[in-house]
Order: sequence, then structure tokens, then C-alpha cells
Amino acid sequence: MLTARIFIYISLGRDAENYQIRSKEKTAFEGQVDAVKRRMRNAENEMLQVRINLRNNNMPGAYEAAFDLANAAEKLTIATRELPAYTGHPLARKTMNEQIVETAPVKLGFTKKAGLFLKSPHCCTKSKKAMQSTSWVCCIR
Repeated sequence: MLTARIFIYISLGRDAENYQIRSKEKTAFEGQVDAVKRRMRNAENEMLQVRINLRNNNMPGAYEAAFDLANAAEKLTIATRELPAYTGHPLARKTMNEQIVETAPVKLGFTKKAGLFLKSPHCCTKSKKAMQSTSWVCCIR
């Protein structure tokens, strides 16, 4: 496993010369857990900005903050999806791919008439038309 050297400063007294440096090996898994925690805090801070803007009736600010929250949530999702791989389990990639397909089913294909298409149930807005159809199709010619 990959490791990163971190330093822990431990005070042995009040004088600066009494500080010692001790090192501890930090595994890549521990580093990734820390990254997930940082990204989670960032997403929480972005959510707070959305709420503050909403409470202040600042819809342009809430709009921008909502995109910042979506970006932070995507980064959190990516870091979280990587986490099982850092355990070294041989089935981590296969299991994560299955979970992604189950939770975010996206179909990409090609037709003679329409060309390339993308089909996803998560791209819909909450309109009446979107509620009737459980998928959104984008054709690229």
C-alpha cells in the first residue's frame, strides 16, 4: 500500500526547543478517508451558503450557491466511490461499477435515424412532461 509520511508535533514543555518530531505512517486508505471528510465538510459549507441566500431572499446568490453545492457533492461522490478501492479488496472495482449502474442508470447508444443518444432518468426537471416520462433522451447528430 502507498503511504505518506506525516509529522506529529508533540509538546514536551513550554519552550520551543522542547518540541520533538515523531513520524507515523499514514496509509493511502487513511488519506482517502481524510479526503472524503474534507469534501463532506466543503459540501456542508456550500449547503449552508444555499440556505443563507435563500433565507435572505437572494435568489441569484442561491442559484450560484446551488451550483457550488452540486460541484462539491460531485467531488464528494467521486472521492467516496474511490474509497473501497483503497482497501485493496479484489472485488472493489466490480462491486462499485455495479452500484453505479444500479443508482445512476445511463444508457449510451447509436441509432441509424437519430445518431448518438444518451438516456438518463436523472436529467429530468420536475415538470408534468418529465413526470410522465422516466427518461430524458439527447440525440447528437
